[in-house]
Amino acid sequence: LTNPMTGSKTVSRGVLQRQGDKFNFQFTDPRGDRLVADGEFLWVYTPSTTPRQVIKLPQAAAGAGMADPGMQFFESPKTRFT
Repeated sequence: LTNPMTGSKTVSRGVLQRQGDKFNFQFTDPRGDRLVADGEFLWVYTPSTTPRQVIKLPQAAAGAGMADPGMQFFESPKTRFT
């Protein structure tokens, strides 16, 4: 991803496991970061940027659709997120 305001670039890598309305994205770079959807909530844990903080959002409010929650993060990220 490229930040259009600063021009800085960020590369992330990881492993996505998905089953129905649940998914687990475990980052290998930055190591330890994680996104988890348990069918009801979206959990965001990013110790690389916000140590000791976990964000818990209702899955629907987070925009993670029940049919394919992972696509909300990986489909057109430049136009969806700043």
